[in-house]
Amino acid sequence: KQMGVLWGEVSADEKAKYEALAKQDKERFETDMAAFKAGGGEVVSRSSKSGKKSSSSKKSKKDKDPNAPKRPQTAFFLFAGDKRGPLMAELKDIKLVAKQMGVLWGEVSAEEKAKYEKLAEADKERYAKECAEKGISVKATTTAKAPKGKAQKRSASSSSSSSGSSSDSSSDSSNSSSSSSSSCS
Repeated sequence: KQMGVLWGEVSADEKAKYEALAKQDKERFETDMAAFKAGGGEVVSRSSKSGKKSSSSKKSKKDKDPNAPKRPQTAFFLFAGDKRGPLMAELKDIKLVAKQMGVLWGEVSAEEKAKYEKLAEADKERYAKECAEKGISVKATTTAKAPKGKAQKRSASSSSSSSGSSSDSSSDSSNSSSSSSSSCS
């Protein structure tokens, strides 16, 4: 901004001197660029000033198969589907409804959660069956686990590294039992 103010205060004679220098530099650039292109050089556009990569350099999004089966819903989403209508009528704001869903899910009894978990398991089986019918490979993924506390993480990592293969085999068996959910690529 200050440079613009200073440039406005410069006399016409001084401006002419700088404009002549700029013209010479532009001509030099054009001759250098022509020589570069003649030598087999390729001009690549620069990225934006903010440092972000241009959209052409981003990885392309994987095409979605329109015939692929619908992914299975989790117990929480099945619960939310049942409770969303009445809550939307009451609260009218989707953000508040989403927060309330989380609170309600935390307060749900074990019997009601088991009901939704059973429905979710049936939906996983439906999904695996539909994937098999369409010839789509189903990968096993780990289910969500309860978060470990910092002390539990430290003791688990130190016991597995210090005790060798005996704890590794026990941790492998516990991990394999938790990988029962399926997803389709």
